[in-house]
Amino acid sequence: MGASDLRGLQKALAAQRFEPAYYLFGDDEHRKDALTRQIVAAAVDPVTRDFNLDMIRGAEVDPQGLDAILQTLPMMAARRVVVVRDTGALRKDGRAALERYLESPS
Repeated sequence: MGASDLRGLQKALAAQRFEPAYYLFGDDEHRKDALTRQIVAAAVDPVTRDFNLDMIRGAEVDPQGLDAILQTLPMMAARRVVVVRDTGALRKDGRAALERYLESPS
């Protein structure tokens, strides 16, 4: 992510304008973690975070579980956030579930 992209993302977060999905990639795990924390902090109210935030790893979730998490509606909030780390570790059917969701995210 270039500096102008990062500034654009930070402006959008400050204005509470969110894209349906973000894909953070690259070798700098610290930077990806920091951006993830910024997005979560801006998008999810701390009061309802226990209900509206799921952080999962690709290798640890089965396709049905991933699909259920992605389809879960927000509780007492306008939105919920699902962070999927290590998407490369998703099994083929898990990637298919994620791709189906991304075609029409809620």
